[in-house]
Amino acid sequence: MAFLPSLHQQDIGEAYVSHPFSNIAINATAGSGKTTTLMWLLTQTNHKNILMLAFSKSISEELAKRVPVGVQARTVHSMGFSVLRKNFVTVVPDQWHIYQYIMTHKSKEWTKDWNEKQMKKLKGYVFGIKEIIDFYRIAMCRDWRDFKVFMEKMGKTHHTEADFMRAMEVLDELNTGYKKSMAEGLPIDVDFTGMLYLPIYLKLRFPKFREVFVDECQDNSALMWAIAEKCISSRGRMIIVGDVSQSIYGFNGSSPEIFLEKINAKGTILRSLPVSYRCSQAVCEEAAKYCDNEIKAHKDNPEGNVGEANFEYAEWGDYVLSRNNKPLLAAYYTLLGQGQKCYIKDKDLGEVLMNEIKPFIKQPCMGSYASHAQTELAKIVSKMIEKGVERPERTAKYKEYKEKTDLVLYLGANNDDNPRLVFESLKEMFKDKSDKGVALMTIHKSKGLEAGTVFLICPELIPSKFATTPEMLQQETNLMFVAITRAITNFFYDRSFTAKDV
Repeated sequence: MAFLPSLHQQDIGEAYVSHPFSNIAINATAGSGKTTTLMWLLTQTNHKNILMLAFSKSISEELAKRVPVGVQARTVHSMGFSVLRKNFVTVVPDQWHIYQYIMTHKSKEWTKDWNEKQMKKLKGYVFGIKEIIDFYRIAMCRDWRDFKVFMEKMGKTHHTEADFMRAMEVLDELNTGYKKSMAEGLPIDVDFTGMLYLPIYLKLRFPKFREVFVDECQDNSALMWAIAEKCISSRGRMIIVGDVSQSIYGFNGSSPEIFLEKINAKGTILRSLPVSYRCSQAVCEEAAKYCDNEIKAHKDNPEGNVGEANFEYAEWGDYVLSRNNKPLLAAYYTLLGQGQKCYIKDKDLGEVLMNEIKPFIKQPCMGSYASHAQTELAKIVSKMIEKGVERPERTAKYKEYKEKTDLVLYLGANNDDNPRLVFESLKEMFKDKSDKGVALMTIHKSKGLEAGTVFLICPELIPSKFATTPEMLQQETNLMFVAITRAITNFFYDRSFTAKDV
């Protein structure tokens, strides 16, 4: 059956064809068929010099399966990496090289007046300097004031101007080294952010395209936008697609504000896809409460249901979502106890927890690990206080480590206080791909996925108590929108237990 575009898609297609040199911006709500729309637009042009850029590898792989011959589908990182490989004899991905550089070349200079107590905190301090370097490159900030504002929006207020100046010193030295390596034909080590930053900083030549399609634009950082713009030919244009209501990666430096600037830019033609073909009438009505853009269900979508229900009624193929990880563990053990097949979709987290408990698996109980975790948290707090941080428990480093240790200790309580049993249970609990049973995941992990019925447990966790800025609070509202719109037919809030119960 031939594809029949909707009225909104026809409107987009008309703008795309009749304005061949104008940028096109599309506000596309959840389940509105944006990928289908992009694929259809490609059939409306004779141009073959087209690039489709995606935020993540999974999205780019999905696009690559569907694009016509001659159209490239890439991630921004793969594009940056390919440019580096054309200018350096060897490019080695290495996430630790900045940390190692600081430890090797800068730590002695910084610590010459440190006492023994301070020296024990060196690794943590170096990680903090690396965090500044990471976010400085992501945001493409020009000075300390710009950087400070950027970090405050994400609730990261523990860095000082002195830390920033040291980070800039390290970055300048690294950049000088990269220039020398390029001139002398030497290999380089580069981290994930550096794959994007270095081609921009070194002003390297990018392949040029007549049209650059950019998907999930609300998740792009300033650095990602810079890569996309470098790929446009002199007479080329961008077709950008996104939804500010689905922006949930602000903690990683994504900037929905830039997407809004692009939408409102002079000469850009704005169109919308407000109709959801995925979500039922009831689900769309509920999602609209948390949406900055319009969302409405297609007239043929089922009525559906939104209400209160216990997640224990979840069946194979259903999703159980949560703002945080710990409630998912409680739900996992509950479902497992009643004989239900289930898994937590987050293999990376499983590996992190396995690495955390592995040094203690020969211990008879979890006591040694609990003491270790308490000591490490105390070190983090002490370090933050020394740096003038008034509320160390609000720092990202504290929150991340506290959540990790809480998860391990909770697992211990459900595995007879035995570290080895905790380690073994993690092998079965966390998976990324499975079509068997109920899938449990955080809302962040559910992005781009869908299920017939979705349960949201512990909804009181939204907004997070750590969301202290307007930007962070908006991200929390967006999280609720994303959670609701994962549901095709039914969405249920589960308040059968609270986060304090687990």
